[in-house]
Amino acid sequence: MIGALTEAFADWRPAAQPLPEITAAEPQAGRRVLLVDKPGATQTYFWIGNVGVARDFEQRAELDIANTLFGGRFTSLLVDELRTKAGLTYSARSALSRPTRPGSFAIVSFTKTDTTVVAMDLAIELLERMRAEGFSEELVTSGKNYILGQFAPRLETASQLAGQFASLQAAGLDASYINGYGEAVAGAAGEDIQAVIGRVYPSADDLVIAIIGDAELIRNDIAKYGPVTEMAIAEPRFTP
Repeated sequence: MIGALTEAFADWRPAAQPLPEITAAEPQAGRRVLLVDKPGATQTYFWIGNVGVARDFEQRAELDIANTLFGGRFTSLLVDELRTKAGLTYSARSALSRPTRPGSFAIVSFTKTDTTVVAMDLAIELLERMRAEGFSEELVTSGKNYILGQFAPRLETASQLAGQFASLQAAGLDASYINGYGEAVAGAAGEDIQAVIGRVYPSADDLVIAIIGDAELIRNDIAKYGPVTEMAIAEPRFTP
């Protein structure tokens, strides 16, 4: 296989110039809101977040546990409060994008137009609750078990392993990123998880908010979240 690959790519040459350096994004201070107007929409889709961390974040295990419990699984705080108890949405999640430079953290959900503010208020309240209270020892144990149960099956097939090898190579990471992960998750302490929550998750005062919905019906209500920039979903310059 190595011989066949070497022959197949023998004519390839390194790029003439090095790859451009990507400047790391800085967390945004204060609040700002992007309202994307979709007239006639019966639901509002919202994204509440800020700049997060890169893939090589040293406390990855602690962060994964926190994010799993906050909104990374179906039995999470966001789903329990927004969907199960309040009936405001069908889905809510906490998304962490971690490329080689700091990516994003976001609470992602949707709700009926007339419950836009109720759902968004609750989402921000839950973010603050997590930052202030963290999670119980029982929940932390549950989160660890969930992660470890999901981890091994992602490393079973040749395709999965090849993908992991390629991903590690592209990110400049070594095998310890995989081999040491289970032990790191199992040994994560509650106080370290809480410290990571404080480092990574933004306060309610520092949020970037993107909203897609019927601006005519929600424009005035969402103004309380910060300075609003409005654009039409049909604008050629619009990118999600």
